[in-house]
Amino acid sequence: MTPEEVAAYFRLRRVRTVYEWIAEGVFPNVRCIKRQYRIPKTDVEAYDERCRVATELPKVVLAVKRRVISKGV
Repeated sequence: MTPEEVAAYFRLRRVRTVYEWIAEGVFPNVRCIKRQYRIPKTDVEAYDERCRVATELPKVVLAVKRRVISKGV
């Protein structure tokens, strides 16, 4: 996938964000051919899954904390 395709996949307004992710090493198997980046779809899907898990986890933790507080423990 090109950086433009990755930006569309994540519904980003700026393609620059994808280039920043590449510089940060978010996608481990990026290939650069003649100054054009190619990102494997498996890397994109894996990053998407990591983001989903990271955003869902705090909701579960907050729900558990509310239950404990409401029981007076």
